Amino acid sequence: MRKLLLCAAAVSILLTGCGGGGGGASDAPTPAPSPPSQATTQPRTQPCPATIYGDSIAYGHFYNEKKELQRLERPPAAQLSETLPHLQLVDRSVSGVSLRQLRDGYNNPFVPDGKPRGRFDAEARTGKVVIIENGIIDVAIENPPASAADTVAILAELVAVVRREGRVPVVTGLAQMAEGKRPDNVSVTPEDIRRRNELYTALVRWTAANDVIFADMGSAAFDGSSDLADGIHPKQAYSNRMYTKVAEAVAKACAAGASNA
Repeated sequence: MRKLLLCAAAVSILLTGCGGGGGGASDAPTPAPSPPSQATTQPRTQPCPATIYGDSIAYGHFYNEKKELQRLERPPAAQLSETLPHLQLVDRSVSGVSLRQLRDGYNNPFVPDGKPRGRFDAEARTGKVVIIENGIIDVAIENPPASAADTVAILAELVAVVRREGRVPVVTGLAQMAEGKRPDNVSVTPEDIRRRNELYTALVRWTAANDVIFADMGSAAFDGSSDLADGIHPKQAYSNRMYTKVAEAVAKACAAGASNA
């Protein structure tokens, strides 16, 4: 009997020490914590609605050897959307549109829906980023050409509109040009190139002085006329290099827009 009581006491001590009989921890192993989900370790990039304005270079138009107008297989808007998957881009580029026309409103044969475009400051926009590529036509194609100072002054008006709307402006800079005659019989002269370079320098200074994001697509590697389809319009490879620069600037603008939201 004494032996049974000692055994019972020993069992009681063991149960008490392990929390037995009182709803305490069981002898089952504690399951390992689940690994953090991918959503926790890699936050999803917020969508970035944006609008791009530009001329034929932004649209991707060029003249082929038969003097026919074609569009690049991968136009700039498509490249930007592929490079920045979170970008929700509205393409408002139209061939032949100067910066002055973008400000004042215009109509030309290249408007996709055939409807005249109104003033820039009256247009409804939803994007948080606004990309502006126009400008080369003003100083190098229009007759008489505008001065670099007057062209930058128009750009300043458009940027002011964008900022009043609470959006982030991006100025792309200018594509390079090469001397020669295009298939549509329009010549690119040394004076055109000089005017282009003058505007480019003015844009670099103005964007830096006014804290405007500058894509500087004109700094992309350029191999002269072999990179151009017709003296002014980029071939695919050169367009790709330029808009890689633009994509980098747009990504920065998207981040700035998100922080200001």
